[in-house]
Amino acid sequence: MRRTVLVLAVVGAALLAGCAGEETNVVAEDTWVVPSGQFIEIDFDMNEGDTVQIQATAPQPFFWDVHYHDEEGAIHVVDEGTTDSLSYSLEGQINGLHSILIQNDGDTDYEVDVLVEGAADFVNFRRG
Repeated sequence: MRRTVLVLAVVGAALLAGCAGEETNVVAEDTWVVPSGQFIEIDFDMNEGDTVQIQATAPQPFFWDVHYHDEEGAIHVVDEGTTDSLSYSLEGQINGLHSILIQNDGDTDYEVDVLVEGAADFVNFRRG
């Protein structure tokens, strides 16, 4: 009995240590300037059903949307809103390109801190 408990304790500790060592995949992390009247878009490839966490903060409210691009190039908005601090969990809608767009409708440029992490691969950053 004592030996069984000891073996289970050692196996449990090893499993916990393995879980603690898992790294989160950082897809994109940076501070970007969003010029007045323009937007930034961060594109990443992900699979249907996989999840990414998106964090974005700015000194003023910003419009955002998360969307995906189908094979024909059409854009499908999944969700959108206005905030100065975004925390969003996006589930992949298709096997393919997904994006976070942040738009500056204000009169002054500002910086936005963005972190995208999870089951995806960075593809592109663009400003427009």
